[in-house]
Amino acid sequence: MKILVQGEMVYDGTGAPPQKMDILLENGIIREMGPNLRGNHLDGEMEDHRIGDLQVIRGKVVCPGFIDIHRHADIAVFTLKDFGKTELLQGITSTVVGNCGISPVFPADCEAKHQRQKEYFQFLEPVTGPVPQGLPLENYHNYRGALEGLSLPINMGFLAGSGAIKTAVKGFSPLPFRADEMARAKTHV
Repeated sequence: MKILVQGEMVYDGTGAPPQKMDILLENGIIREMGPNLRGNHLDGEMEDHRIGDLQVIRGKVVCPGFIDIHRHADIAVFTLKDFGKTELLQGITSTVVGNCGISPVFPADCEAKHQRQKEYFQFLEPVTGPVPQGLPLENYHNYRGALEGLSLPINMGFLAGSGAIKTAVKGFSPLPFRADEMARAKTHV
């Protein structure tokens, strides 16, 4: 399927002023951009929004996708059936999770792991929602693998949650890291 977007204002992402430009997409890939592509692909005046296998969209503002750099959707990505659709409707094509030092990835390697993880997930719940059983949250490699196993309509980036790492190493203690605890925290990062 071909789509011709007759953009009134096309922002190219460089900071340059917008231009009036047409964009031809074929099977979801930009094939051509330039002024007045309509003449290259259509004969005569166009009265319909669809001619053969060509769909024409007029008068739109076009820009690169937005990146939402602060989301707490670490869990929602797994629990919301249509995750990403609302974001796309807002122009968001990428999001970053693990903000504010919180992340459900809990890389504990101590005897108290299960108790600390349970306490941490309770702390996390008001922000990210309940953490379902069975998610691979023991390290970022497995979390990434689980993300790659989803059919997401947007890109996902994630940060190592410093709060999760601190809690994994020393619980909710307000004391500063000892040297051995700092070494373990660095290993997790």
